[in-house]
Amino acid sequence: MTWGQVTATIYGFIRDAKYTQAIRLLEEQLHLLPDSQAALSLLGYCHYFAGDYVAAASMYSKLVGMHATEEKYRLYHAQSLYKAGMLVDAHKACMTIEGKHNDIKNLQACIRYDEGDFAGNVYSALSLIFQQ
Repeated sequence: MTWGQVTATIYGFIRDAKYTQAIRLLEEQLHLLPDSQAALSLLGYCHYFAGDYVAAASMYSKLVGMHATEEKYRLYHAQSLYKAGMLVDAHKACMTIEGKHNDIKNLQACIRYDEGDFAGNVYSALSLIFQQ
């Protein structure tokens, strides 16, 4: 299979929500190119939508380490940690994000809510409302 065919196959699997098949093929590609930003990013995406949030967090953690200035990877990492139930780690990850202010506020409100910090959650929600 050529690179173009591999890419088309991967995106076809993702389009059809066949994340397990996409993950399998992406892992083969990652074995060939261990520092591939595209493979890691797509693996994170596929793991996330397949419901394997720990694996998604692992992929996004690698991307954060490799591409420290890419704020989107920090956000996706924090979201994956949150979905995995790793609330303390998700909160710490949020603290490293400078951009996407409303996305971070929303995520922090969700984390506070799940931790039972209802007063902090109300404060976060109100600050979002009055900023817009």
